[in-house]
Amino acid sequence: MRFERIKLEDIPKNSDTLTMKSWLGSVAVGGFIDYDGFGYLAVKDKMSHLMVLPSYVENGKITEVCMEFDFDNTIPYENDWKFTHIVWFNK
Repeated sequence: MRFERIKLEDIPKNSDTLTMKSWLGSVAVGGFIDYDGFGYLAVKDKMSHLMVLPSYVENGKITEVCMEFDFDNTIPYENDWKFTHIVWFNK
């Protein structure tokens, strides 16, 4: 899947937008866990439909993502994707 083909949409108001660095740092210290909610990969003002959970992070990096709640079918995270933010939704 190429970044150019990933659909982006406006970020809903009932979410929190964090920089990728901030979110990954919080995950590393247990600030976000799967029980808390879920996130979507995003750029500054638009979000994708690629969902990420804290358990998809290893050694400070996202290793996989899934398509909207399809947790049984994850795909590898591609380093050339240009996502800079996480849009987080609390449960």
